[in-house]
Amino acid sequence: MKDIKAWLVLFVAVMLLGLGCTLFVGAGLGSDAITVFNEGLHKSLHVSLGWGSRITSIIFIAIGLLVARDKMGWMSIVYNALAGFAIDFFCSIISIEQLGQMDVAIKVIIIILAQCILCASYALLIIYKQGMNPFDAIAYYIEEKTKISFRIARMGVDFFLVAVGFMLGGVVGVGTIFCFLTTGPLVDRYVHLFSKFQK
Repeated sequence: MKDIKAWLVLFVAVMLLGLGCTLFVGAGLGSDAITVFNEGLHKSLHVSLGWGSRITSIIFIAIGLLVARDKMGWMSIVYNALAGFAIDFFCSIISIEQLGQMDVAIKVIIIILAQCILCASYALLIIYKQGMNPFDAIAYYIEEKTKISFRIARMGVDFFLVAVGFMLGGVVGVGTIFCFLTTGPLVDRYVHLFSKFQK
């Protein structure tokens, strides 16, 4: 029963990730930090957005295993291995071109929705304790070593991703600033909310 629940949580988390990333790219107002990095790889290496995600996953899973192995687990590996496929799946069923032609007000709603979806995905991995997203694992490692709060540490990780992603060609905009300011606090809030629900 526990195995079934674990795989169900993992499936939901991966699908939320794929949907959130696709909505961000479609809105065209700037993406969350990870998607900016993925998009930079996608444009600079001339691969699909999903393949950009796979390359990002390989890099940061390796870093996560090096500095925060205790927070990584089988879900960390499988989640990131499947992320690229989920992104490519949603890119195939959601017209990014049509999203890009919508009014700015609707695009703003889309990026808010996308951010809520992505942060819920990250929080699911954290509370299930079978291995969290490597970006969160790295942020928790920074918190333990420096006593900087998780929120601030996660913002630092996001700043690094945005800076490098932008240099590689990723789109940075209002959505990026919104995500930069809210990812840490939102993930933290979701973790507390889901933890209460789980109990």
